[in-house]
Amino acid sequence: MGQLSAGWLSIILGSIVVAALVVTFTLRSLPEWTGRVPVMLAGGIGGFFNTTSGVAAPVMVIHSRLARWDHRSFAATLQPIFMTMGAVSALSKLLMGSVEATPMEGLPELPYLFLGIVCFVVVGIYIGTRLARFVPVRWARAAAMVLAALGGAGAIVRGVFDVLA
Repeated sequence: MGQLSAGWLSIILGSIVVAALVVTFTLRSLPEWTGRVPVMLAGGIGGFFNTTSGVAAPVMVIHSRLARWDHRSFAATLQPIFMTMGAVSALSKLLMGSVEATPMEGLPELPYLFLGIVCFVVVGIYIGTRLARFVPVRWARAAAMVLAALGGAGAIVRGVFDVLA
């Protein structure tokens, strides 16, 4: 049995993300889907997308629309979610043997790198909280949709380059 290359996986996942965003954005009335099951599904799918292709944000944006998640609360929650998803993705890749844990020249040791990431997330949350006072929720929601679409499109482009290389 063959393996799907990383490039093709990025193309497929990016296409799913873009298609889902188009549907989410163009439908005037979305069904409301709240509760633990949608949260667990969004987390699982987002984690899978993040680990395989590096695009979890679009999944979370779609979930936020279906769950009627208040945008300010959603935006404030994203950074810790992405930090956790990134850590779990990196750990799963290390445990599965898809990447090696060799230190890269010029990078600090893992504990210092992790501490630096946490500090940047905290600073990002602080700055975002201050800026939220001046940015209308409608604009922020539109920006989230555009950035999510760019993430999906970026995964497609990256996949195409990987396939053609």
